[in-house]
Amino acid sequence: MKLKKFEGRTLQEALRKVHEDLGDDAVVLQTFSPTRRGLWRLFSRDRYVILAGKGFRVVPNSKAQPEAPGAALLRKVYGAEAPKLASANTAELSEIRRMIAELGEQVRHREMAGAPEELFQSYVSLLNANIGQKLAKSIVDRIGSKLAPDALRNRKVVDEAVRATVEDMIPVAAPAAWSKGRAKKVMLVGPTGVGKTTTIAKLAGNYAVKEGKDVALVTLDTYRIAATEQLRRIAELLDVPLAVVRTPEELRSALDEHARRDVVLVDTAGRSQKDGAKMDELAPFVQAAKADELHLVCAVTTHPDTLMDQVERFARYAVSHVILTKVDEAARFGLILDVLSRVKTGVSWVTTGQGIPQDIEPARRDRLAELILREARTA
Repeated sequence: MKLKKFEGRTLQEALRKVHEDLGDDAVVLQTFSPTRRGLWRLFSRDRYVILAGKGFRVVPNSKAQPEAPGAALLRKVYGAEAPKLASANTAELSEIRRMIAELGEQVRHREMAGAPEELFQSYVSLLNANIGQKLAKSIVDRIGSKLAPDALRNRKVVDEAVRATVEDMIPVAAPAAWSKGRAKKVMLVGPTGVGKTTTIAKLAGNYAVKEGKDVALVTLDTYRIAATEQLRRIAELLDVPLAVVRTPEELRSALDEHARRDVVLVDTAGRSQKDGAKMDELAPFVQAAKADELHLVCAVTTHPDTLMDQVERFARYAVSHVILTKVDEAARFGLILDVLSRVKTGVSWVTTGQGIPQDIEPARRDRLAELILREARTA
């Protein structure tokens, strides 16, 4: 265990010296500003002193009050006027330790050290929203290169620029155009557990009830009886036909049968993107459908790395749209911004609950940006 004295014109400067010398394991024993006596007090500058060390062994408090560690060192430095060491349990020392921890956090983000205060605060807010450090820095760098120095000192202007930049990074895909006398074919694919069947039921309700379209349902999901029964009940409630198919040929026949309706919605069984055999099984059905819109359904509760892997592996089917599900279940939405900023496919729909058909809405950049940045306000 070694005690050292650190001085600075400000407390922050002295703390920085403690952190640079002793690291995160530093233990502050005392902080004080020595009192100058006589005429020297008229000419001297403010000065802060911190006594700190590392390698301490923590022991339970005893009734006796032995001399605090470092007291002898202070007597050698200051003689009879040595300041007394406070108890290590005081609120002051807790605050100093907290400041050292914050200083360590700033050192970890030292690449932002030269940024204006408002821009740095926006960077911290993005991290608070669970946006990755690399992406957060990219966002503030773009803002820093666009705004004038005066604007960078205006927090409101910077916040608006952050929102606009995040919106620009979110791809949104428009629906395919309607063709009179020919059904729009909409097919949903994706991994297991992301809510494809519930989503296709919501789309059916949206098209049939809200838009007044003539709808037909087709399902390939013969693996799960419950999924087929769910769609059958939805079809009965909406008074629309449902076809259950098992082969690509049956799929083509069902699509031909309903070719003059407004829209045909095709559900598929969930497949793990890592199961090559199951992914290969899906390929002939995708080819047979020749869908106008091929939607990859992704749950925002999925880890970003897994989500990106799903997007990349399902891209073999020439996916045209992405549907984001379980938005209402996500603790923090910022995690998927990195995924959205890298996908070439735009988001088409967002589901926000279990209600059919009301809990689905067309994707909008401003709405998605609001979800991504909602945690940033607490920074």
